[in-house]
Amino acid sequence: MTGVQTCALPISSLGWRSIFLFSLPLAAIIVPMALLVLKETPPAQTGKGFDVAGALLLATGLLSGLMALNRGAVWGWGSAATLGCFAAFVVLLTAFVAWESRYHQPMIDLGLFRYRSLVSANISGFFSSGAMFGSLFLLPFYFQWVRGLTPWQFGWAIAPLAVMFFIFAPQGGRLTPRLGARNTALLGLTIAAAGFVAVSRTLGVSTSLVAQLAAMSLLGVGLALTMAPVTTVAISDAPADKRGIASSLPQMMRFIGASFVIAIMGSLLAWRLRENLAGLGVPADRIPAGGLSSLRSAGGADAEVLRAALAHSFQQVFLFALVFVALAMVAVAFMPQLKGDGEG
Repeated sequence: MTGVQTCALPISSLGWRSIFLFSLPLAAIIVPMALLVLKETPPAQTGKGFDVAGALLLATGLLSGLMALNRGAVWGWGSAATLGCFAAFVVLLTAFVAWESRYHQPMIDLGLFRYRSLVSANISGFFSSGAMFGSLFLLPFYFQWVRGLTPWQFGWAIAPLAVMFFIFAPQGGRLTPRLGARNTALLGLTIAAAGFVAVSRTLGVSTSLVAQLAAMSLLGVGLALTMAPVTTVAISDAPADKRGIASSLPQMMRFIGASFVIAIMGSLLAWRLRENLAGLGVPADRIPAGGLSSLRSAGGADAEVLRAALAHSFQQVFLFALVFVALAMVAVAFMPQLKGDGEG
């Protein structure tokens, strides 16, 4: 145990923000290598200037939507602040689309969205990555608050997800030419759906950790298999001179999807917790008002009630994640067959 305690000491003593210090040695390696390996694009191909207005409209619009989803439960879903943020989200993104369609050097070439391949693949990536990052965001809270694991221990507990990505993401690329991008993505999403069901069933107060590791491994396999075919389809029809932005769009959509789904799943967890506590007979005035973080201070019988309510809430949220997987499947169904695909 001494080695574990020593490894966990930096985070325990310096706080979770210290994990970002690990980027410094990585940057010291990556930056010199990039300067040596990457080729500079000729000035004639880069265009002039940067779309500052478009970037600001997109960033502030997305921020408004995230604020509404994240704080709506606190402010009240019908409050002026929440409705104002939702309204700002719609107005700013509408303004962004209007600006991008007229600006001579847009941040995103909206003409690319006339390709069914790019649209369907990006929508699929939005929802599948949202489900993935939403689960990765919530699982540490489950292991810490329900199972009582230390940060070091629950880091190992969710490691199967990362390991499965390392192993099976390349397999998705190998299967794509044989099964076809659409079939490979549907296979991955089907496995991911089974994984979400399995994970939900294992998020109890005292479920076997082995069963949880197996369920998370299944989820990781499914989500990993979807990555390569979705990216391949997204850039398949883009003109050669637009493939740079076309290849970056899936990553952007994945991160946007992750941000929104994390906010949705977090708000859903808080709502289900309050409902489950009320169902267990906890009076409204005893339900913690300080957010989920205040649950850690509970003790005695209250702690057991909170753990049971939390476990049930996590189970419900992970089942709800199937909605995002289903939406990703619908988008994949509209992906076109590529030339040379193995689809029959």
